[in-house]
Amino acid sequence: NPETGRAMYVAHYGCPARCTFCATGHYRKWTAKPLEIVGRDLQQLYNLFPFKQICFFDATLFTRKERVRSIIDLLDPYGGVKWMADARAVELNKYTLDDLIEIRDKKAELLFLIVGLETGSTYIAEEIMKKGRKHLEMFRKVAGLLREADIKLISGLIFGIPGETPDDVRKTIDFVSDIRDI
Repeated sequence: NPETGRAMYVAHYGCPARCTFCATGHYRKWTAKPLEIVGRDLQQLYNLFPFKQICFFDATLFTRKERVRSIIDLLDPYGGVKWMADARAVELNKYTLDDLIEIRDKKAELLFLIVGLETGSTYIAEEIMKKGRKHLEMFRKVAGLLREADIKLISGLIFGIPGETPDDVRKTIDFVSDIRDI
């Protein structure tokens, strides 16, 4: 994007999750591109378009801690580049506050993480969307960790999924209010 200087890049194929509202995990097995290819791709992309920001447009970047660190380190040659990525709460729950601070403090500046909330209803999250057991608890914990690490959190919601009731919508609105307080 010439206005923002932002490029998008995919470092992994697929997703390890099987959320019912998303086809990615059902049709594309999670597969990591070799780091050598990621490094070469980033260099070629930068040579063609000297990006100022890069959005890792993976379904989730945070599946493996060491890999995340290695990918972010690949941005070092591009002085002052900023980045953002998608993550899942279940994966970020495996990161400590120190892990997140280390990632935040890398040479490339982390602008924000996009973490899928989708709903504030336990029933919709676990039984309909198949986000995993205790998704809302994990999301709340991640929101707190990201706040403590001074990392901005962006998320999205899905309304109108089959089986959702007005009570589920109210639960989502209440949950989002609680998260905003964090």
